[in-house]
Amino acid sequence: MKIVKTYNSKKLKKEAILCSYAMDIGNHCPMDYMLEEAQMFDDLNTLVVGIGECAFYSKLITFGNRSKHYSYRLLDNDLVFGCEKSIRQCVTSMLADNDDSLLVLVTCIPNIANLDIASYLSGLDGSDRVYLLAVPHFIGFSPSDSVYDFYSLLAKRLPKKSIKNGLALWTTLDVDMPLQGERLGDKLSLDKLSNMLCYSDQVVLKKKYLKGVSEFCERNNRRFYDFTDIKTSAEYRAYYEQLGIDTTICDTVKHYEDQLACNKLSVAVKSRWGVEVAKFLSNLGIKTSLLIVDDFNSNSYDQITSVQDEITIVNSYSSTLEQISNHTYKYDFALDLSKLDYALSQLYGCQRTARLCTEILNIINNGGNK
Repeated sequence: MKIVKTYNSKKLKKEAILCSYAMDIGNHCPMDYMLEEAQMFDDLNTLVVGIGECAFYSKLITFGNRSKHYSYRLLDNDLVFGCEKSIRQCVTSMLADNDDSLLVLVTCIPNIANLDIASYLSGLDGSDRVYLLAVPHFIGFSPSDSVYDFYSLLAKRLPKKSIKNGLALWTTLDVDMPLQGERLGDKLSLDKLSNMLCYSDQVVLKKKYLKGVSEFCERNNRRFYDFTDIKTSAEYRAYYEQLGIDTTICDTVKHYEDQLACNKLSVAVKSRWGVEVAKFLSNLGIKTSLLIVDDFNSNSYDQITSVQDEITIVNSYSSTLEQISNHTYKYDFALDLSKLDYALSQLYGCQRTARLCTEILNIINNGGNK
C-alpha cells in the first residue's frame, strides 16, 4: 500500500514579543483534535502537559461551558530531572476545584522524553477521576486517531451500570431512522456516555465512537451494529431484520449491486467516504487503484487492508483526479464523489448505499472520465 501525504506550507510570520508566533502549527495536531472534542463535555476539565508551543496553542480552543482548561508548561529542568511533585500538585489542585473528572493530555515532547506521567499520578487522591491520554503527533496515521482512542479509553474506564434492554443510538444528528432509543443529543457528558453504554443494543452512526463502543460490546456481550460504513444489501438486511426495520429497500440496493458487479472495473475515487466506497466496491469485484481522501486514520487502514492489498492513497483533499495521471495509476473510470460527501453523511444504512450506487451507475453509464 502506498500512502501519499501532501501538506500545504505557510509563510511564517515572526514577532519579537512572543516567540510562539514564529511557530507554524500546520495541520491540526492530536492535542488540537482532542481539545476541540473535550470542550463539548460539561463535566470534564482538561490539563495539557507540554512545552511552550503546546501551552500557547491550547489557549486558542474556547471552552464555553463551565469546564476548566489549563496547561502545564514543561521547562528544561522538568524534562531532564522529571517533575513528579509539581505535576501531582497541579492535578491535585484541579481535582479539588470541583467534582468533575480531569482529562490529562500528554503531548509530543514529554512522550519523547519518556516522562512517566502515569506513575506520577499513581495513588493520588481522586485518581479514579483522572483520564490520561497520550497525544503525540509522531505515532498513528492521523491526528484524528486520538479521538478514537479517547472514546476507547472512556468505554474502558467509565463506571459500569446495570444492563437495560433497549437501543443506544450513537449520534448527535437527528437522523431519520425508524428506531426508538436513547440518543446522545447535543450536549455531551461522561454520565450521558455511561448511560448509553448500559443498553443491550448499541447502534453506532458516527465514526468517532466506533472503536470504543465496538470494544465495549465485545468485552461485555452487547449486540453491536455499525452504521458508520457503506455495507452491501446482504449485510444491512441482517441488521434490519434484527432491528425490526423494513427490508424493502434492501431489494432495491441488491438490484443496483448486480448492475455494478457485471462490470469488472478498476476505478479511481475521490470522496470523504473513499475508504468505505473502496471497501464496498471490492465486495462487488471492483478494484480501486487510487483514493483521494481528506483523512486517513488507523480505522481507515484496518478497513482498506481487510479487502485490498495494493492501492495508492492521496491524503490531500485539495487534489483532483484530473491532476493525477491515468498513465501512472491505471483505472477505467474516475469517480469524483466529493459532491456527495454531505448527502451521504445525512443518510444511514441501505439509504446511503442506494444513493452511492445510483451516482456511480450514472457516471459509468455516461462514460465517466476514462
